[in-house]
Amino acid sequence: MFRRLLRSQAGPWSPGVPSAWTLDGAFHPDFLAASGDPDRLVALARPVHPGLWALPVLDASWCAALRSEVAAYRSWAARAGVDVRAPNTMNRYGLVLDGAAPDDDAPARLIDLTPLRRALTPLTARLFPEVGGGALDQHHGFVVAYRMDGDRQLAFHADDAEVTMNLCLGGGFVGGDLWFHGRRCAVHLDDPARAGEPFTWAHEPGVALLHAGANRHGARPLRAGARDALILWMRAGGLRDRGDPALGFSGACPPWCGASTR
Repeated sequence: MFRRLLRSQAGPWSPGVPSAWTLDGAFHPDFLAASGDPDRLVALARPVHPGLWALPVLDASWCAALRSEVAAYRSWAARAGVDVRAPNTMNRYGLVLDGAAPDDDAPARLIDLTPLRRALTPLTARLFPEVGGGALDQHHGFVVAYRMDGDRQLAFHADDAEVTMNLCLGGGFVGGDLWFHGRRCAVHLDDPARAGEPFTWAHEPGVALLHAGANRHGARPLRAGARDALILWMRAGGLRDRGDPALGFSGACPPWCGASTR
């Protein structure tokens, strides 16, 4: 399907590593062993700061293959004159893999990331119940690429997601750490961080960081090399459709918002 889709768009594109465009064999052995068992998944997740957990999710060899394939696809698209959609409004480089923004009527699907979202949901249900972590039924998955001659950093923002997975694909880099300033609802998005909320995460290739989408963050400047990351924005579409106030979009400050504890 993937090969037919690309050929119908522009010329002969043929993946060098076809297995990188499917999740078959992609999961890390430790995650695969714990998959489906919430207790084992929680034990596998390492708390690195309140509201932030790190764990192995995808196999390092698959991550390296995906990184190479995304670069090859972008190079082919440039030669073929094929438009490559930016992952979001803040990242100019990378590739949308699966899904779309809520107002995008042309979703992409180069890789079906549904099994990844479903595999993470037993864990997110335990770690993020207050923001709909057990009701994640939609996603937007993409690779972002940081380069010295491209995007080098990412400004302050919150994700359009209930829960985000940020998995470092590697690349050999210096700098580019993630920084966090705590969870806020839409009303208090620009509030200053409270004591104890700021945190910096140094990327570990192959390791995924899970956090609430409302946990405001950014990326410090890349100082050398290249860094790629697989991002999965996971959304509780059913709760959004019902206007559930727990998601923090209704104008009423939910209990999880850091501003409500002042």
